Amino acid sequence: MILKVFILTLMSVSALCGCAAIVNDDHTPLSVAFSDGSSGKCVISNNRASYDILVPSTQMVRRARSDLNYSCITKNQETAVGSIPSSIEAEKLAASIIFLDFGIIDSITEKARTYPVDNTIYVFREKNKYDKGKLAFDEERYKAAFAVFKPLAVNGLVEAQNHLGLMYQQGKGTAKDYKKAMYWYRLAAEQKYPHAEFNIGIMHQFGYGVNQDFEKSAKWYKLSADQRFAAAQNYLGFLYQHGKGLPQNIHKAIKLYKLAAAQDYTLAQYNLGVIYENGYGVTRNYNKARKFYTNAAESGFAPAQNEIGLMYLTGVGQAQNLQKAARWFSLAAHQGYAMAQSNFGYMYHFGYGVPLDFNQSVKWYRLAAETGNGIAQYHLASMFMNGQGVETDRSRAYLWSHVAAHNGNKNGKLLRDYISKRMPREESQKLKSIAISCINKNYKKC
Repeated sequence: MILKVFILTLMSVSALCGCAAIVNDDHTPLSVAFSDGSSGKCVISNNRASYDILVPSTQMVRRARSDLNYSCITKNQETAVGSIPSSIEAEKLAASIIFLDFGIIDSITEKARTYPVDNTIYVFREKNKYDKGKLAFDEERYKAAFAVFKPLAVNGLVEAQNHLGLMYQQGKGTAKDYKKAMYWYRLAAEQKYPHAEFNIGIMHQFGYGVNQDFEKSAKWYKLSADQRFAAAQNYLGFLYQHGKGLPQNIHKAIKLYKLAAAQDYTLAQYNLGVIYENGYGVTRNYNKARKFYTNAAESGFAPAQNEIGLMYLTGVGQAQNLQKAARWFSLAAHQGYAMAQSNFGYMYHFGYGVPLDFNQSVKWYRLAAETGNGIAQYHLASMFMNGQGVETDRSRAYLWSHVAAHNGNKNGKLLRDYISKRMPREESQKLKSIAISCINKNYKKC
Protein backbone atom coordinates (compact mmCIF):
# COMPACT_ATOMS: atom_id res chain seq x y z
CA MET A 1 0.00 0.00 0.00
CA ILE A 2 2.87 2.35 0.88
CA LEU A 3 4.60 1.48 -2.38
CA LYS A 4 1.44 2.25 -4.39
CA VAL A 5 1.08 5.66 -2.73
CA PHE A 6 4.74 6.44 -3.45
CA ILE A 7 4.38 5.55 -7.14
CA LEU A 8 1.27 7.69 -7.51
CA THR A 9 3.05 10.58 -5.80
CA LEU A 10 5.94 10.33 -8.26
CA MET A 11 3.53 10.25 -11.20
CA SER A 12 1.74 13.35 -9.91
CA VAL A 13 4.98 15.24 -9.43
CA SER A 14 6.22 14.21 -12.89
CA ALA A 15 2.94 15.25 -14.44
CA LEU A 16 3.01 18.65 -12.77
CA CYS A 17 6.61 19.23 -13.81
CA GLY A 18 5.90 18.15 -17.37
CA CYS A 19 2.85 20.37 -17.50
CA ALA A 20 4.83 23.39 -16.40
CA ALA A 21 7.36 22.77 -19.14
CA ILE A 22 4.66 22.61 -21.81
CA VAL A 23 2.70 25.59 -20.53
CA ASN A 24 5.81 27.76 -20.63
CA ASP A 25 6.52 26.73 -24.24
CA ASP A 26 3.49 28.28 -25.92
CA HIS A 27 5.41 30.44 -28.44
CA THR A 28 7.69 29.49 -31.32
CA PRO A 29 10.14 31.57 -33.40
CA LEU A 30 9.17 32.58 -36.94
CA SER A 31 11.53 34.19 -39.48
CA VAL A 32 10.00 35.89 -42.51
CA ALA A 33 11.56 37.31 -45.69
CA PHE A 34 10.26 38.32 -49.11
CA SER A 35 11.35 36.29 -52.14
CA ASP A 36 12.72 39.34 -53.97
CA GLY A 37 14.83 40.46 -51.01
CA SER A 38 12.80 43.64 -50.45
CA SER A 39 11.50 44.98 -47.15
CA GLY A 40 7.95 45.65 -46.08
CA LYS A 41 5.39 44.59 -43.51
CA CYS A 42 2.84 41.84 -42.86
CA VAL A 43 -0.17 41.17 -40.73
CA ILE A 44 -0.02 37.54 -39.54
CA SER A 45 -2.66 35.77 -37.47
CA ASN A 46 -3.95 32.42 -36.28
CA ASN A 47 -6.87 31.50 -34.05
CA ARG A 48 -4.86 32.50 -30.96
CA ALA A 49 -3.21 35.83 -31.81
CA SER A 50 -2.51 38.51 -34.43
CA TYR A 51 0.72 40.42 -35.12
CA ASP A 52 1.93 43.37 -37.20
CA ILE A 53 5.51 42.61 -38.20
CA LEU A 54 8.27 44.13 -40.28
CA VAL A 55 9.91 42.07 -43.01
CA PRO A 56 12.58 40.73 -42.89
CA SER A 57 12.46 39.88 -39.18
CA THR A 58 12.11 37.13 -36.61
CA GLN A 59 9.03 37.10 -34.40
CA MET A 60 7.83 34.89 -31.56
CA VAL A 61 4.29 33.72 -32.40
CA ARG A 62 1.68 31.84 -30.44
CA ARG A 63 1.36 28.16 -31.22
CA ALA A 64 -2.05 27.13 -32.57
CA ARG A 65 -3.89 24.39 -34.39
CA SER A 66 -4.77 26.73 -37.25
CA ASP A 67 -2.48 27.78 -40.07
CA LEU A 68 -0.77 31.17 -39.77
CA ASN A 69 -2.40 33.47 -42.33
CA TYR A 70 -0.50 36.44 -43.72
CA SER A 71 -1.27 39.55 -45.73
CA CYS A 72 1.81 41.50 -46.79
CA ILE A 73 2.94 44.54 -48.78
CA THR A 74 6.47 45.34 -49.92
CA LYS A 75 8.08 48.77 -50.11
CA ASN A 76 7.36 48.63 -53.87
CA GLN A 77 3.64 48.16 -53.10
CA GLU A 78 3.61 44.55 -54.29
CA THR A 79 1.34 42.29 -52.26
CA ALA A 80 1.28 38.71 -51.04
CA VAL A 81 -1.35 36.69 -49.19
CA GLY A 82 -1.28 33.09 -48.07
CA SER A 83 -0.73 30.86 -45.07
CA ILE A 84 2.02 29.01 -43.24
CA PRO A 85 0.95 25.49 -42.24
CA SER A 86 0.66 24.40 -38.62
CA SER A 87 2.14 20.98 -37.87
CA ILE A 88 2.62 18.73 -34.85
CA GLU A 89 5.92 18.34 -33.01
CA ALA A 90 5.72 14.63 -32.33
CA GLU A 91 7.90 14.65 -29.20
CA LYS A 92 5.81 17.37 -27.57
CA LEU A 93 2.57 15.63 -28.47
CA ALA A 94 3.89 12.36 -27.01
CA ALA A 95 4.87 14.19 -23.79
CA SER A 96 1.35 15.65 -23.63
CA ILE A 97 -0.56 12.39 -23.84
CA ILE A 98 -0.04 11.55 -20.15
CA PHE A 99 -2.16 14.55 -19.13
CA LEU A 100 -5.28 13.12 -20.72
CA ASP A 101 -5.60 10.71 -17.79
CA PHE A 102 -5.48 13.60 -15.33
CA GLY A 103 -8.07 15.70 -17.17
CA ILE A 104 -5.47 18.35 -18.09
CA ILE A 105 -6.40 18.73 -21.75
CA ASP A 106 -6.83 22.51 -22.15
CA SER A 107 -4.42 23.76 -24.83
CA ILE A 108 -2.29 20.61 -24.71
CA THR A 109 -2.53 19.94 -28.43
CA GLU A 110 -2.10 23.66 -29.16
CA LYS A 111 1.29 23.58 -27.45
CA ALA A 112 2.34 20.57 -29.47
CA ARG A 113 1.93 22.60 -32.69
CA THR A 114 4.62 24.56 -34.49
CA TYR A 115 5.35 26.50 -37.68
CA PRO A 116 8.39 26.31 -39.99
CA VAL A 117 11.13 28.55 -38.59
CA ASP A 118 12.35 30.01 -41.89
CA ASN A 119 9.71 31.27 -44.31
CA THR A 120 9.98 32.92 -47.72
CA ILE A 121 6.90 34.83 -48.84
CA TYR A 122 6.53 35.18 -52.58
CA VAL A 123 5.28 38.47 -53.93
CA PHE A 124 2.65 38.55 -56.67
CA ARG A 125 5.14 39.54 -59.34
CA GLU A 126 6.70 36.08 -59.19
CA LYS A 127 3.33 34.44 -58.65
CA ASN A 128 2.09 36.04 -61.86
CA LYS A 129 5.06 34.61 -63.74
CA TYR A 130 4.30 31.21 -62.26
CA ASP A 131 0.65 31.46 -63.31
CA LYS A 132 1.80 32.10 -66.90
CA GLY A 133 3.96 29.00 -66.74
CA LYS A 134 1.08 26.98 -65.28
CA LEU A 135 -1.19 28.14 -68.11
CA ALA A 136 1.43 27.10 -70.68
CA PHE A 137 1.72 23.69 -68.97
CA ASP A 138 -2.05 23.18 -68.95
CA GLU A 139 -2.15 24.08 -72.66
CA GLU A 140 0.61 21.49 -73.29
CA ARG A 141 3.13 24.16 -74.30
CA TYR A 142 5.69 22.35 -72.21
CA LYS A 143 8.88 24.01 -73.42
CA ALA A 144 7.41 27.44 -72.74
CA ALA A 145 6.32 26.29 -69.28
CA PHE A 146 9.78 24.88 -68.55
CA ALA A 147 11.41 28.17 -69.55
CA VAL A 148 9.18 30.01 -67.05
CA PHE A 149 9.49 27.54 -64.17
CA LYS A 150 13.26 27.05 -64.23
CA PRO A 151 14.40 30.55 -63.10
CA LEU A 152 11.55 30.78 -60.60
CA ALA A 153 12.55 27.42 -59.14
CA VAL A 154 16.18 28.49 -58.89
CA ASN A 155 15.01 31.58 -56.99
CA GLY A 156 13.17 29.34 -54.54
CA LEU A 157 9.52 29.59 -55.61
CA VAL A 158 8.16 26.37 -54.14
CA GLU A 159 5.33 25.88 -56.66
CA ALA A 160 7.81 26.23 -59.53
CA GLN A 161 10.22 23.78 -57.89
CA ASN A 162 7.49 21.19 -57.61
CA HIS A 163 6.27 21.75 -61.17
CA LEU A 164 9.81 21.54 -62.52
CA GLY A 165 10.21 18.21 -60.72
CA LEU A 166 7.00 17.00 -62.34
CA MET A 167 8.26 17.98 -65.80
CA TYR A 168 11.52 16.09 -65.26
CA GLN A 169 9.57 13.09 -63.94
CA GLN A 170 7.22 12.98 -66.92
CA GLY A 171 9.66 14.17 -69.57
CA LYS A 172 7.54 17.16 -70.56
CA GLY A 173 9.42 20.11 -72.02
CA THR A 174 12.69 18.41 -71.18
CA ALA A 175 14.29 14.97 -71.19
CA LYS A 176 12.94 12.60 -68.55
CA ASP A 177 15.32 12.60 -65.59
CA TYR A 178 14.19 11.06 -62.30
CA LYS A 179 17.25 12.28 -60.38
CA LYS A 180 16.56 15.88 -61.33
CA ALA A 181 12.89 15.38 -60.56
CA MET A 182 13.76 14.17 -57.06
CA TYR A 183 16.20 17.06 -56.60
CA TRP A 184 13.51 19.67 -57.24
CA TYR A 185 10.88 17.81 -55.26
CA ARG A 186 13.20 17.70 -52.26
CA LEU A 187 13.92 21.42 -52.47
CA ALA A 188 10.18 22.08 -52.42
CA ALA A 189 9.65 19.52 -49.64
CA GLU A 190 12.23 21.33 -47.50
CA GLN A 191 9.71 24.18 -47.50
CA LYS A 192 7.05 21.68 -46.38
CA TYR A 193 5.18 21.95 -49.67
CA PRO A 194 2.61 19.10 -49.53
CA HIS A 195 2.43 18.57 -53.31
CA ALA A 196 6.19 17.88 -53.39
CA GLU A 197 6.06 15.61 -50.33
CA PHE A 198 3.33 13.63 -52.08
CA ASN A 199 5.35 13.42 -55.30
CA ILE A 200 8.37 12.07 -53.42
CA GLY A 201 6.04 9.42 -52.00
CA ILE A 202 5.00 8.52 -55.54
CA MET A 203 8.65 8.22 -56.60
CA HIS A 204 9.31 5.73 -53.79
CA GLN A 205 6.07 3.78 -54.19
CA PHE A 206 6.58 3.13 -57.89
CA GLY A 207 10.38 3.05 -57.94
CA TYR A 208 10.93 6.05 -60.22
CA GLY A 209 14.70 6.57 -60.16
CA VAL A 210 14.96 4.91 -56.75
CA ASN A 211 14.44 1.43 -55.35
CA GLN A 212 10.77 0.77 -54.65
CA ASP A 213 10.30 1.40 -50.93
CA PHE A 214 6.79 1.44 -49.44
CA GLU A 215 8.04 2.51 -45.99
CA LYS A 216 9.64 5.64 -47.40
CA SER A 217 6.58 6.22 -49.53
CA ALA A 218 4.36 6.04 -46.44
CA LYS A 219 6.62 8.49 -44.60
CA TRP A 220 6.31 11.13 -47.33
CA TYR A 221 2.59 10.57 -47.84
CA LYS A 222 2.06 11.10 -44.11
CA LEU A 223 3.94 14.40 -44.14
CA SER A 224 1.73 15.59 -46.98
CA ALA A 225 -1.47 14.10 -45.55
CA ASP A 226 -0.84 15.88 -42.24
CA GLN A 227 -1.23 19.10 -44.24
CA ARG A 228 -4.62 17.84 -45.48
CA PHE A 229 -3.39 17.16 -49.04
CA ALA A 230 -6.16 14.94 -50.42
CA ALA A 231 -4.08 12.85 -52.84
CA ALA A 232 -1.65 11.95 -50.06
CA GLN A 233 -4.51 11.01 -47.73
CA ASN A 234 -5.85 8.66 -50.40
CA TYR A 235 -2.50 7.03 -51.22
CA LEU A 236 -1.63 6.63 -47.54
CA GLY A 237 -5.03 5.00 -47.11
CA PHE A 238 -4.18 2.59 -49.92
CA LEU A 239 -0.94 1.58 -48.16
CA TYR A 240 -2.84 0.97 -44.91
CA GLN A 241 -5.53 -1.01 -46.72
CA HIS A 242 -3.04 -3.34 -48.37
CA GLY A 243 -0.38 -3.41 -45.64
CA LYS A 244 2.39 -2.00 -47.80
CA GLY A 245 5.10 -0.22 -45.80
CA LEU A 246 2.71 -0.06 -42.84
CA PRO A 247 0.84 -2.58 -40.69
CA GLN A 248 -2.41 -3.40 -42.50
CA ASN A 249 -5.25 -1.40 -40.96
CA ILE A 250 -8.49 -1.11 -42.92
CA HIS A 251 -10.02 1.27 -40.37
CA LYS A 252 -7.19 3.79 -40.76
CA ALA A 253 -7.50 3.37 -44.52
CA ILE A 254 -11.21 4.17 -44.42
CA LYS A 255 -10.60 7.22 -42.22
CA LEU A 256 -8.03 8.58 -44.67
CA TYR A 257 -10.22 7.84 -47.69
CA LYS A 258 -13.06 9.75 -46.04
CA LEU A 259 -10.82 12.75 -45.36
CA ALA A 260 -9.79 12.81 -49.02
CA ALA A 261 -13.32 12.16 -50.27
CA ALA A 262 -14.59 15.12 -48.24
CA GLN A 263 -12.29 17.25 -50.42
CA ASP A 264 -13.93 15.75 -53.54
CA TYR A 265 -10.90 13.61 -54.40
CA THR A 266 -12.49 11.23 -56.89
CA LEU A 267 -10.15 8.26 -56.41
CA ALA A 268 -10.90 8.24 -52.67
CA GLN A 269 -14.63 8.40 -53.39
CA TYR A 270 -14.24 5.43 -55.72
CA ASN A 271 -12.19 3.49 -53.14
CA LEU A 272 -14.91 4.02 -50.54
CA GLY A 273 -17.47 2.76 -53.05
CA VAL A 274 -15.45 -0.44 -53.46
CA ILE A 275 -15.11 -0.82 -49.68
CA TYR A 276 -18.84 -0.45 -48.97
CA GLU A 277 -19.89 -2.56 -51.94
CA ASN A 278 -17.70 -5.46 -50.82
CA GLY A 279 -17.86 -4.97 -47.05
CA TYR A 280 -14.13 -4.49 -46.48
CA GLY A 281 -13.80 -3.58 -42.78
CA VAL A 282 -17.40 -2.32 -42.71
CA THR A 283 -20.87 -3.75 -42.98
CA ARG A 284 -21.72 -4.11 -46.66
CA ASN A 285 -23.88 -1.15 -47.66
CA TYR A 286 -24.92 -0.78 -51.29
CA ASN A 287 -26.55 2.61 -50.70
CA LYS A 288 -23.29 4.08 -49.40
CA ALA A 289 -21.38 2.37 -52.20
CA ARG A 290 -23.67 3.90 -54.80
CA LYS A 291 -23.38 7.32 -53.13
CA PHE A 292 -19.58 7.31 -53.28
CA TYR A 293 -19.49 5.86 -56.79
CA THR A 294 -21.94 8.53 -57.94
CA ASN A 295 -19.85 11.34 -56.45
CA ALA A 296 -16.81 10.09 -58.35
CA ALA A 297 -18.77 9.29 -61.52
CA GLU A 298 -20.31 12.74 -61.71
CA SER A 299 -16.78 14.15 -61.68
CA GLY A 300 -16.11 12.10 -64.81
CA PHE A 301 -14.17 9.22 -63.21
CA ALA A 302 -14.65 6.36 -65.68
CA PRO A 303 -14.12 3.37 -63.32
CA ALA A 304 -16.85 4.74 -61.03
CA GLN A 305 -19.17 5.28 -64.00
CA ASN A 306 -18.64 1.65 -64.96
CA GLU A 307 -19.38 0.42 -61.42
CA ILE A 308 -22.67 2.35 -61.29
CA GLY A 309 -23.54 0.85 -64.66
CA LEU A 310 -22.94 -2.63 -63.25
CA MET A 311 -25.14 -1.89 -60.22
CA TYR A 312 -27.98 -0.80 -62.49
CA LEU A 313 -27.43 -3.78 -64.81
CA THR A 314 -27.54 -6.37 -62.04
CA GLY A 315 -30.02 -4.58 -59.77
CA VAL A 316 -27.62 -4.62 -56.83
CA GLY A 317 -28.83 -2.32 -54.04
CA GLN A 318 -31.55 -0.83 -56.24
CA ALA A 319 -34.09 -1.71 -58.93
CA GLN A 320 -32.59 -2.94 -62.18
CA ASN A 321 -32.54 -0.20 -64.82
CA LEU A 322 -30.98 -1.20 -68.14
CA GLN A 323 -31.31 2.27 -69.71
CA LYS A 324 -29.36 3.86 -66.84
CA ALA A 325 -26.81 1.04 -66.98
CA ALA A 326 -26.25 1.67 -70.70
CA ARG A 327 -25.93 5.42 -70.09
CA TRP A 328 -23.19 5.01 -67.47
CA PHE A 329 -21.34 2.39 -69.56
CA SER A 330 -21.48 4.78 -72.50
CA LEU A 331 -19.97 7.66 -70.53
CA ALA A 332 -17.06 5.53 -69.36
CA ALA A 333 -16.61 3.77 -72.73
CA HIS A 334 -16.29 7.07 -74.57
CA GLN A 335 -13.40 7.93 -72.25
CA GLY A 336 -11.59 4.79 -73.42
CA TYR A 337 -12.17 2.70 -70.29
CA ALA A 338 -11.82 -0.86 -71.58
CA MET A 339 -14.11 -2.62 -69.11
CA ALA A 340 -16.91 -0.17 -69.87
CA GLN A 341 -16.31 -0.58 -73.61
CA SER A 342 -16.75 -4.33 -73.21
CA ASN A 343 -19.89 -3.82 -71.12
CA PHE A 344 -21.31 -1.31 -73.60
CA GLY A 345 -20.70 -3.80 -76.40
CA TYR A 346 -22.56 -6.40 -74.32
CA MET A 347 -25.57 -4.07 -74.02
CA TYR A 348 -25.74 -3.70 -77.83
CA HIS A 349 -25.12 -7.45 -78.27
CA PHE A 350 -28.30 -8.36 -76.38
CA GLY A 351 -30.30 -5.15 -76.74
CA TYR A 352 -30.17 -4.28 -73.05
CA GLY A 353 -31.16 -0.63 -72.56
CA VAL A 354 -30.26 0.15 -76.18
CA PRO A 355 -31.51 -1.17 -79.53
CA LEU A 356 -30.05 -4.53 -80.55
CA ASP A 357 -27.13 -3.66 -82.85
CA PHE A 358 -24.44 -6.24 -83.69
CA ASN A 359 -22.34 -3.69 -85.59
CA GLN A 360 -22.13 -1.42 -82.54
CA SER A 361 -21.47 -4.45 -80.38
CA VAL A 362 -18.50 -5.51 -82.55
CA LYS A 363 -17.16 -1.95 -82.54
CA TRP A 364 -17.05 -1.71 -78.75
CA TYR A 365 -15.87 -5.28 -78.21
CA ARG A 366 -12.99 -4.67 -80.63
CA LEU A 367 -11.93 -1.44 -78.90
CA ALA A 368 -11.80 -3.22 -75.55
CA ALA A 369 -10.21 -6.36 -77.02
CA GLU A 370 -7.33 -4.35 -78.46
CA THR A 371 -6.44 -3.15 -74.96
CA GLY A 372 -6.12 -6.74 -73.71
CA ASN A 373 -9.56 -7.18 -72.12
CA GLY A 374 -10.15 -10.95 -72.04
CA ILE A 375 -13.94 -10.71 -71.71
CA ALA A 376 -14.22 -8.52 -74.80
CA GLN A 377 -11.81 -10.80 -76.69
CA TYR A 378 -14.05 -13.79 -75.97
CA HIS A 379 -17.20 -11.93 -77.04
CA LEU A 380 -15.48 -10.74 -80.24
CA ALA A 381 -14.53 -14.36 -80.97
CA SER A 382 -18.16 -15.42 -80.52
CA MET A 383 -19.31 -12.68 -82.93
CA PHE A 384 -16.94 -14.07 -85.60
CA MET A 385 -18.07 -17.60 -84.79
CA ASN A 386 -21.77 -16.74 -85.20
CA GLY A 387 -21.47 -14.13 -87.95
CA GLN A 388 -23.03 -11.36 -85.85
CA GLY A 389 -22.03 -7.90 -87.08
CA VAL A 390 -19.26 -9.50 -89.15
CA GLU A 391 -18.91 -12.27 -91.72
CA THR A 392 -18.65 -15.72 -90.17
CA ASP A 393 -14.91 -16.40 -89.83
CA ARG A 394 -13.79 -19.50 -87.95
CA SER A 395 -10.13 -18.51 -88.19
CA ARG A 396 -10.68 -15.15 -86.51
CA ALA A 397 -12.94 -16.80 -83.96
CA TYR A 398 -10.06 -19.16 -83.11
CA LEU A 399 -7.53 -16.30 -82.99
CA TRP A 400 -9.55 -14.14 -80.56
CA SER A 401 -10.64 -17.10 -78.41
CA HIS A 402 -6.98 -18.17 -78.13
CA VAL A 403 -6.00 -14.63 -77.09
CA ALA A 404 -8.87 -14.52 -74.58
CA ALA A 405 -7.76 -17.86 -73.12
CA HIS A 406 -4.21 -16.52 -72.85
CA ASN A 407 -5.64 -13.68 -70.72
CA GLY A 408 -7.38 -16.09 -68.37
CA ASN A 409 -10.88 -16.11 -69.85
CA LYS A 410 -12.39 -19.58 -69.30
CA ASN A 411 -15.07 -19.20 -71.95
CA GLY A 412 -12.36 -18.23 -74.41
CA LYS A 413 -10.53 -21.47 -73.65
CA LEU A 414 -13.70 -23.53 -74.15
CA LEU A 415 -14.43 -21.87 -77.50
CA ARG A 416 -10.81 -22.21 -78.68
CA ASP A 417 -10.75 -25.91 -77.83
CA TYR A 418 -14.15 -26.46 -79.48
CA ILE A 419 -12.93 -24.85 -82.74
CA SER A 420 -9.54 -26.58 -82.61
CA LYS A 421 -11.10 -30.04 -82.45
CA ARG A 422 -13.02 -29.33 -85.64
CA MET A 423 -10.18 -28.16 -87.86
CA PRO A 424 -7.06 -29.84 -89.29
CA ARG A 425 -4.07 -29.86 -86.92
CA GLU A 426 -1.90 -27.92 -89.38
CA GLU A 427 -4.48 -25.14 -89.59
CA SER A 428 -4.85 -24.87 -85.82
CA GLN A 429 -1.04 -24.73 -85.38
CA LYS A 430 -0.80 -21.96 -87.97
CA LEU A 431 -3.58 -19.97 -86.28
CA LYS A 432 -1.93 -20.51 -82.91
CA SER A 433 1.26 -18.89 -84.24
CA ILE A 434 -0.76 -15.95 -85.57
CA ALA A 435 -2.46 -15.60 -82.17
CA ILE A 436 0.89 -15.53 -80.40
CA SER A 437 2.08 -12.87 -82.82
CA CYS A 438 -1.09 -10.89 -82.04
CA ILE A 439 -0.31 -11.04 -78.32
CA ASN A 440 3.27 -9.88 -78.94
CA LYS A 441 1.95 -6.92 -80.93
CA ASN A 442 -0.31 -5.92 -78.02
CA TYR A 443 -3.42 -7.02 -79.93
CA LYS A 444 -3.05 -4.43 -82.69
CA LYS A 445 -3.96 -5.37 -86.29
CA CYS A 446 -4.83 -8.93 -85.32
